[in-house]
Amino acid sequence: MPDNQQQDRINFLAKKWREGTISPEEKKEFDAWYDSKDNTFELTRNETRGQTENRLYNNILEKGNIQKRRTVRLWPRIAAAASIIVALSICGYFMLHQQQGAQQVAQNKNDIAPGGNKATLTLSDGKKIILSDARNGKIASQGQILVNKTADGQVEYQNAAGTQNNAGEVAWNTLEVPRGGQYHLTLIDGTQVWLNSGSKLVYPSAFMHGERRVELTGEAYFEVVHNAAQPFSVKVKDEIIEDIGTHFNINAYDDEPVLKTTLIEGAVRVSEGSQQVMLRPGQASIGGIEGKVGLITADPEEAIAWKSGYFLFNSENLASIMRKVSRWYNADVVFEDKKLEKQLFSGTITVSRFKNVSDLLNKLRLTGAAHFKIENNKILISD
Repeated sequence: MPDNQQQDRINFLAKKWREGTISPEEKKEFDAWYDSKDNTFELTRNETRGQTENRLYNNILEKGNIQKRRTVRLWPRIAAAASIIVALSICGYFMLHQQQGAQQVAQNKNDIAPGGNKATLTLSDGKKIILSDARNGKIASQGQILVNKTADGQVEYQNAAGTQNNAGEVAWNTLEVPRGGQYHLTLIDGTQVWLNSGSKLVYPSAFMHGERRVELTGEAYFEVVHNAAQPFSVKVKDEIIEDIGTHFNINAYDDEPVLKTTLIEGAVRVSEGSQQVMLRPGQASIGGIEGKVGLITADPEEAIAWKSGYFLFNSENLASIMRKVSRWYNADVVFEDKKLEKQLFSGTITVSRFKNVSDLLNKLRLTGAAHFKIENNKILISD
């Protein structure tokens, strides 16, 4: 393949990998390309994480002739360019490639494959559509509203009349993503929603009566098309998150201790009971604790790492890490020693979501904090 065609092909695959829409065959092609490059890297005490990231990304550019793109932050760009994210920084340094002879989590028939694009769409009449089985193109219609499955694996609502609103009765739909799944949805107004594993969004096929409201269970990232005349809001548990021209992430799983909304861009108002807080980019609200809402500084990159195709664990305990792992790999987690649940990782671990679980567990194992074993779709954790 000529160099310029290969470059275009790798750029195309990298984009699909980052968005989580890459097919198994395309992923094998991308892995084969990346594995053919020299990708051995080491963090040293004299090199910062940022320097390592630049060195890694520049090497990928040089080896694969990947086109540079303008971006605000470097790390998501690395995630888009490589199918193996090899940055591990805990308490100063770690070798990213394991030392020869070191004990590893067995990559055998017990290994667990990563999640992928999976969801069930339930229409207002009760009809259920398994989206992984549905063909691309029109999959349903509700009055003038067309429901399409696009070639890049998302659900998209369009009005055949060319407007956002439908003159008929409001039809409520539900998009439900199982454990081990994710899905991308474009609402009738152009607002985009990415749903994480074990999440559900209830929404109308068309917005009417001066407001746009959806209901969320689980986790989702929103890129809202702002319309001051028709405000957009998300109801989640006892909170209402109101858009004021916004990109934001909501984490509201039932097994998480708090309800967290992280603002990436724009502004949002978060209300719980009589309390209200306004968020600015880089801030998060913490709710679900005795009816109160708090405000903290947050890392936007960490909040939406899942949407960009990787795990980012920063100063996080093992119980919290394994809840995320359990959802994405649809695996049960068993702590054989309960004290390990509170084991805190004081540095940063970044690793691809699109590798088998053994790849992630081997990175965690390098810290020496715990041992991991895979048996019958269970991850056993011991001292």
